Amino acid sequence: IVSGILLGLNAPGYGTQWIGLVSFFPLLFALEQLHKKTCITFWKRCIMFSVICWLTGGIASLIGGHWITNSINVFGHIPLIFSFLITGAGYGFEVGLQLFVYFAIPLIFIRKLGNWELLLRLSYVITIDRWYPRLIHWNYGGLTFSQFPFIEQFADILGTSGLLLFSLGLQFLLLAWLRLRSNIKNLNH
Repeated sequence: IVSGILLGLNAPGYGTQWIGLVSFFPLLFALEQLHKKTCITFWKRCIMFSVICWLTGGIASLIGGHWITNSINVFGHIPLIFSFLITGAGYGFEVGLQLFVYFAIPLIFIRKLGNWELLLRLSYVITIDRWYPRLIHWNYGGLTFSQFPFIEQFADILGTSGLLLFSLGLQFLLLAWLRLRSNIKNLNH
């Protein structure tokens, strides 16, 4: 839920692009906590990952896709409550599917978590982002740094997918720090 709210506020129009630097962290943390549970079967884990990603995408689309809701309401002559439902379910499905492909699929195929896989997961997202099909051509790295002129210049060299290195890189560093901190705490006990 927190990632959905933060991703929604990361959308253009709110002036809070910088939230994109931490918006995925709650989602990544929740997915990793589910990954650690060994009593969950493979298919149950896939279903739980997809539900979490769709819920996050649905919340994000309701907040960030307010223009879609307005267009459905005004041009489609559909009542506002149904416009919200269409945006949350439809566009939320697209965003949730993208979150599932980006963050859940690598976790499904990685058996044991260690800090080595964080770099692999970050590389996977940066690589797949260039070719991921979208209905609306936007990018999390481009959204996060859309009002930072000096960082935007890196997009000329790296492309907007390359900006994911900065926005997601910080969040994966936070995960590594959290893991290191919990390992040190466990060693002290």
